[in-house]
Amino acid sequence: MRTSKYFALGLIFIVALSALLITIPSLAVEDAGNSQTDRKWNLVRFQAEIRHVSDLGVEVSSGVFNGTVLGVGKWIYIDTEIGRDRWKNIMDKVEEGDAYILMGVTERNGTRVHVLLALKQEGLLLLRPKFILRSVSEHRTGHMFFMIKGEVLRTGDNYLIVKARDNSFLLKIARNSTWTLAGNGDVTWSDIKTEFTPGDSVTIYFRKLIVFNDLFAEFTGFKFAGYGVGTVVDVSNGITITRP
Repeated sequence: MRTSKYFALGLIFIVALSALLITIPSLAVEDAGNSQTDRKWNLVRFQAEIRHVSDLGVEVSSGVFNGTVLGVGKWIYIDTEIGRDRWKNIMDKVEEGDAYILMGVTERNGTRVHVLLALKQEGLLLLRPKFILRSVSEHRTGHMFFMIKGEVLRTGDNYLIVKARDNSFLLKIARNSTWTLAGNGDVTWSDIKTEFTPGDSVTIYFRKLIVFNDLFAEFTGFKFAGYGVGTVVDVSNGITITRP
């Protein structure tokens, strides 16, 4: 499992390796109105309205919980890029209004504490590194390439999200990586990424696959993540790029 966690960090690419040494207690999941608790943590996922964003976290209003959910600490964010930063530096990305919340509830010194574990809004996904690590079900490394055929959902500065059959894949691609564009020489991902637009039919070959658990897939929208991408073929516009 530690190997799987290590490669998950490779995918998200900026989580400190020291996070691997953190012991994460078992977590029970609760949908609104369906409580399942364990000794230390209770997880609740729910739709809420964010009423205020501060350096402590987000103040939410919902039928499940009203109050402040703590956001301080380290985060992985996915918007136009995948990145890592502390709450105080990314809190401006969060907007007041509708949000999908994953909240952890625990007791500390006799006081109930509500901790933000993940947040989803239009165009923004925030994930705590511990939540990512805890969500890895399996890591697979291909002796040859894995291959998926699907439709582009979203193109980022250092990633591509593709829907293949009934599943979505997050594919990590370094923004300054060098590629050979068939018939046109070398380009970087930054140069060519705009050619891959939502709705395009693509075939992608990559070497490493991470499988996440169902909770992670339901919350984020993708069940799989891949890296070590070797070739991207855009059937819709006739573009093929290959890593040299």
